Amino acid sequence: MAITIRDVAARAAVSPATASRALTGTGSVDPATAARVRDAARELGYERNPWASSLRGGTTRKLAMIVPDLMNPFFAELVRSAQAYAHELGYLVLVAETDDDAGAELELLRSLSDRVDGSLICTPQTAESAQGRLVDEGPAVFLHRTSTLVPYVISDVALGVRLAVENLVALGHRRIAYLDGPAESWSAGLRRVAVAQVREEFPDIDIVTVGQVRARFEGGVAGGDLVIASGATAVLAYNDVVALGLLHRLARRGLRVPDDISIVGFDDVPAAAMASPALTTVAQPLAESARAGVDMLLALARGSQPVERAVVLPPTLVVRESTAPPAVMLPRTGTGVA
Repeated sequence: MAITIRDVAARAAVSPATASRALTGTGSVDPATAARVRDAARELGYERNPWASSLRGGTTRKLAMIVPDLMNPFFAELVRSAQAYAHELGYLVLVAETDDDAGAELELLRSLSDRVDGSLICTPQTAESAQGRLVDEGPAVFLHRTSTLVPYVISDVALGVRLAVENLVALGHRRIAYLDGPAESWSAGLRRVAVAQVREEFPDIDIVTVGQVRARFEGGVAGGDLVIASGATAVLAYNDVVALGLLHRLARRGLRVPDDISIVGFDDVPAAAMASPALTTVAQPLAESARAGVDMLLALARGSQPVERAVVLPPTLVVRESTAPPAVMLPRTGTGVA
């Protein structure tokens, strides 16, 4: 059985990330600790794997990117942006998918830790209490999730929800549904908090929450009947993919968008502009998020701290054909209670 960096780390009583930095000369490692790691590697007969044999200047020139679902165009676009920017800097991005399995995040990090200089973890599902184990595997940055342990880049979701609701209110909508995302999703929880805040800001508008659907097309289809039953004249969907499924179901039920009901999505994935009607949506700054995340990660990989350990980027509202004034304009007399 081949000796791995984890075997060396165990012999030297350090983390795999520390062992890797000690052997490659990247980052900051106490000289005594580095000597102990080198001794352990020599005693075990450790040899760097084929990936590490291509080191130039003490670096693999590779980054890992871990995403929950590559079928979701949001993550596909985030990966594309990160790969393009990393390529400009002379780095290759290795992409791995967890299939929405929180346990797979740590497994993938462990398998990639000695092949890459660091990892971008997109909307990680690992519990806050367990995130220290992710840090032990090497430099890491979260994209689209906050953390007290890991540097992160995130979009201002509260602002995005507010922009969507303000626009619908300006159009004359007085009863707005929010089609909620998965119950266990951290991102969905963040949106719930944002919806609750906006509900307080608009006490005379009925903002009702319906469903807790999967963050996929079929989730929007499943939520369509709930939206119709809510009596809302407009709906904010958890994301664009859910909004597209909702659009499909409403059409099957004989409702016209936006004549009978308006729809707002979230993320501005490419398909949003190609839908019929094209989706009004909250555009998250994916390219900017990717660039900021790569910059932060490379700073960590080089043994320095990033200029900022938390970057919050503003979203924008892209208004398209799926929103319009309601057929019947109601007075602002709602209770704002779901």
